[in-house]
Amino acid sequence: MLAITLAVCLSGCSGSGSGKGKQNGIPLAQIQKSQYGIAFVDVKGKIIIDSKEFGSAEQFSEGLCAVYDKDREKVGFINTNGKLVIPCEFEHPAYSSRVVGLKARCREMFHCGYARVASSGDDVLIDRKGKTYLEGLFPIDWDGTVAIVCKDDIHEPGLVTMKGKEIVPYGTYYAMEFMGEGMIRVFGEQGVGIIDTKGKVLVDKETEEASDLPYLKVGDFVDGYVTVMLQSGDWRVMDKTGKVVQNFPKYVGNTRTFDGQLPIFEDGYLIYENMICNSAFEPIAEYPPKGLKANSYAFVDGMASVYEGTLNDPKLGFVNTKGELAVPCLYSKTKPFSDGLAFVKDSEGWHIIDKKGNVCGTLQMEGVSEYMLGNFCAERAVIGDKTVVDKSGAIVEMPETEGISDFYYSGNDNSRTTEEL
Repeated sequence: MLAITLAVCLSGCSGSGSGKGKQNGIPLAQIQKSQYGIAFVDVKGKIIIDSKEFGSAEQFSEGLCAVYDKDREKVGFINTNGKLVIPCEFEHPAYSSRVVGLKARCREMFHCGYARVASSGDDVLIDRKGKTYLEGLFPIDWDGTVAIVCKDDIHEPGLVTMKGKEIVPYGTYYAMEFMGEGMIRVFGEQGVGIIDTKGKVLVDKETEEASDLPYLKVGDFVDGYVTVMLQSGDWRVMDKTGKVVQNFPKYVGNTRTFDGQLPIFEDGYLIYENMICNSAFEPIAEYPPKGLKANSYAFVDGMASVYEGTLNDPKLGFVNTKGELAVPCLYSKTKPFSDGLAFVKDSEGWHIIDKKGNVCGTLQMEGVSEYMLGNFCAERAVIGDKTVVDKSGAIVEMPETEGISDFYYSGNDNSRTTEEL
């Protein structure tokens, strides 16, 4: 067993699993226009979709984007060519007035081949051809093979196939949510448990309790492993067979231990004291390099922040998942990496660097704060919702607009879970 004191970045888990990035579809952004209509541009500023037929649009996800007919206020979907592939004949699904405090898949965005809309007043799922599923039920979330749904009582969910065949009876648990890799986190009065998409209960082989809800907290499955907190307060890491691969003691006062929270594996790795560990908490490399201090315990886009000096006057840099100092500690401020690039600041202003620490360019704009800097996508970033720059820091000319969204990949699953429907 790995015997190390746990030092993590504390936060709740999203249920989405590892944050390993993908680049599917084309990079695009939506521009805001003063008149009715929608418009999307590519990274060169060319308008690739421009339509006055619709009043507004959402974000692309899995290659499709919800649009709203300004006359009928109905919902349809376009593809990246701007073609209406699902007619505007659906209604808006339920708002938070019906359900509050429940994690659910966001409305009108495709996820695992389906999107949640409403038809004849009832929430339903539609596939990419507009065919409806789960009529008469209330879909909360789905993975393309099964769905968490409710009937009359939102606090009595069940698990069904995409055709509505019952797998886990309604009310067996008072809440359910996907936790990655075909597994589902379930909640009851006695605790938290884990089931698979066939309803089979998973309990670690070292737990003697007969209950199918033996845990206080359950993390996400990442690369085949999950971290759970026992009723005693101790922690375990197990695989999908229930085999325990690590045991950790109960939180005893160090503010950089689990402290009752759930560990986050943004890129399949996490920092524990001076080690980089995978989701099984096996040590991969030392972290940070000798003489440096950890500024972040989570990796984002394969990079984590370190610093020299003090927290009041740090010199910041980045290490990679091999524990190598990839970006020297030269900067007073940094932004996390995204799509291979990051903003960093020194006495001369904001610069753009790659993962080898090479300076690709410098912003020629004044009055830029870190809160104005967007994420990178395909070597583009938006500054202050209006200005687009490339990796050299040069301004990319865009059509006249009142604002522009961040660039993102249209083919990615850009949906998310939210705390309300």
